[in-house]
Amino acid sequence: MKAERAPDEDGVYLEDATSRDDLRTAAAENPAVLSLPVSIVVSVGTAKLTVDQLLSLDAEKILTLDAAIDDPVDLLIGGRVIARGALVESDGDPGGIGVRIISIVREEPK
Repeated sequence: MKAERAPDEDGVYLEDATSRDDLRTAAAENPAVLSLPVSIVVSVGTAKLTVDQLLSLDAEKILTLDAAIDDPVDLLIGGRVIARGALVESDGDPGGIGVRIISIVREEPK
C-alpha cells in the first residue's frame, strides 16, 4: 500500500482508500468486530515538568501546554494517532466540546 503524500513530522501518512477498504473487508469477514468498544483519546498538547514542578502543582495552577488554542488535536487509539481534528463547541450541549475530523492518518507502510 503506497501513500500519496510524504509523512508529516510524526511519521504518519494521510490514509488512502485501500487501508479503509482493508478494514471494511476484515469486518465483513468477522462482523463481531464491529461491536467491539473502542476508546478514543484526544490529545490537546503536552507539558514537560521537573519532578519538583510536578510536586508543586495545586488545584489553581495553570499548566502551560506546547500547543496553541487553535492547533489541531490528535485522536489516538491504543497510543497510536488515527486522526487529527479541531476542537469545536458541541451541538446541543452548552459548554460541551467535540472534535471535527480534519484528516485520517495511518502509520508508514512497512
